[in-house]
Amino acid sequence: AGARILSKMVAQTMRVVSPGAMAILDWIKVCTRLIVKPSENYPQGRTLRFTSPSGLPVRQPYFNEARVKVHIDGHTYSLSRSDETMPVNVTRQVNGSSPNIVHSWDAANAADVAVRCRAMGVEVPTIFDCFGSHAGNVATTRRVFLESFVAMHERDLLGELANQWRNLYPDVRIPDP
Repeated sequence: AGARILSKMVAQTMRVVSPGAMAILDWIKVCTRLIVKPSENYPQGRTLRFTSPSGLPVRQPYFNEARVKVHIDGHTYSLSRSDETMPVNVTRQVNGSSPNIVHSWDAANAADVAVRCRAMGVEVPTIFDCFGSHAGNVATTRRVFLESFVAMHERDLLGELANQWRNLYPDVRIPDP
């Protein structure tokens, strides 16, 4: 319960501090709901797909779960099964879309930095959007990171995403970002 309250407080604060970023996240969620919701042609819904800036195809495999309780020797175990035969879990699809898309952007940037630095003889281990660097290579790593970040964000990532979805889901009216 405390995490839910804190989450709502953070979201409210972000709407004040960074309304543009929150508008982007809202747009992604609106589009996701339009894409994944069950319809006449897709009675179980469908998963969200997109391609990251580095060209990696992404698919969110969030399906409803079938649960069963098993009682063994006085203990109760809850087992669940989820696969593509189950209906799409719309809530998880919608809630996961914004973070997954933003993480794919971060990962594309991290991969580009690692590859570009490696070509210059500089090893840069990455974990998500965190970079490691020897103290003597910090200036180089920082410069490469900024160049990569700016180059990626000079692209119209939201426009590209909207066009991807319009091509992948021609039956859905994707609003402009």
